Amino acid sequence: MGSDCSPGRTANPAFRCIAFGFLLLALLVPPSWGQQKNPAGPPPVAVMAQLSRVTVPDVRGRTPGDAQTLLQKVGLLVGRTAETAGPGAAGTVWRQSPAAGNVVVRGSSVNLDLVPQKSPTNPSHGDNEFKRLVPSLIGRSRVQALELLSRVNLKLGKVTEGEATGAEGTIFAQNPQAGLWVPVLSSVDVQVVQSKKQPSGGSEESPSIIVPSVRGQTTKTVSVPSVIHRDIQSAEGFLQHSRLRLGQVEHQVSDNFVGLITAQSPEPGTRVEVGTPVNVVVAQERPLIAVPDVVRRDEGSAASILSAAGLRMGMVSQKVSEESSGTILSQYPKAGTKVQAGTNVNVTVSHQLLRQLIVMADDPNPEIGKPVKFHAHLDPEGSQFKYLYTFGDGAASKWISQSTVTHARLARIGYRPWRCAGQQEFPAKAP
Repeated sequence: MGSDCSPGRTANPAFRCIAFGFLLLALLVPPSWGQQKNPAGPPPVAVMAQLSRVTVPDVRGRTPGDAQTLLQKVGLLVGRTAETAGPGAAGTVWRQSPAAGNVVVRGSSVNLDLVPQKSPTNPSHGDNEFKRLVPSLIGRSRVQALELLSRVNLKLGKVTEGEATGAEGTIFAQNPQAGLWVPVLSSVDVQVVQSKKQPSGGSEESPSIIVPSVRGQTTKTVSVPSVIHRDIQSAEGFLQHSRLRLGQVEHQVSDNFVGLITAQSPEPGTRVEVGTPVNVVVAQERPLIAVPDVVRRDEGSAASILSAAGLRMGMVSQKVSEESSGTILSQYPKAGTKVQAGTNVNVTVSHQLLRQLIVMADDPNPEIGKPVKFHAHLDPEGSQFKYLYTFGDGAASKWISQSTVTHARLARIGYRPWRCAGQQEFPAKAP
């Protein structure tokens, strides 16, 4: 047959054409045809040059608004913002990602972690975990350093002069260094450029204005700094640095910022003469009140006593007892306990158990002179009761703990025994 390809046979022309076609295709198609292509290589140098890169600034210790402004200046964006536990003032950035100093593409996002918002903490109460970020004071004057440190509740420490380049009186070194976290009210020591006029180590004075007086003399004035939310010791030192002095200190009861200054006079920014006293108001804790004793009083009297002491009647519960109904059996807090004004005092009042006393005689109509035994019965029964029998013939028994008594009739009158427990008498039914 024409299609037989066995040895010794000649292939027909159609088969030879097909074979030649496959051979030509194999020569023209590259070996990598049909395989997955490798990823594209790095972009051309011209393309890479278009990706501008910037250095991430340090925004720790700043508010979210300040951090956003600083990032936008270098071409970066604020990414994820979340409150997480960390040191620093509430609402400020304590951690960022990427960290400061990293080089990133312009337009990248920087994630911010903020110190959670919380109630004001009184630094004088020993909260050592409440930290502050030390600001940079380099190149600033002493007054500028005082203002900057006061904003973050830190203090200006030891000021010394030294030889260095820069404007006279400006700071060229500080300890602790900027960027470190320290407890509130920590002191930052500084070194200022030595003054040529005072090479021996005079201190820089606050900026002042010469104001002519009516007598032709001149008076120096300074701007009153803010001492709000400072303690007295810190405020006094701050005012001394500003060439002012602490004036009258008034205390007012407050629930917030206890121990800190809440008002001042003159107000911050007012220009006054050097040495002017600054009067302040310090918040103090509300005085504690001793809880009065209201046990064994009735509920109405107890409420009046507590109200007069600045306290309130709290929860009232009842308990079955032998005391008259409404009598207070116990109280909480106990008498003498020191509490805040307006505290509730819970009391337990008595719900008196009413008992019926029945007295029976062995002989309801005995002869004169014949001993007769009387029996007292309480319903419901009780314990630790004493009985007093008074008879109509003028005789009476003593207080006895036994519920029976024997009495001989003295006259021809009916028997009417009485029983008394504690301070109250309960008439018994005559037989």
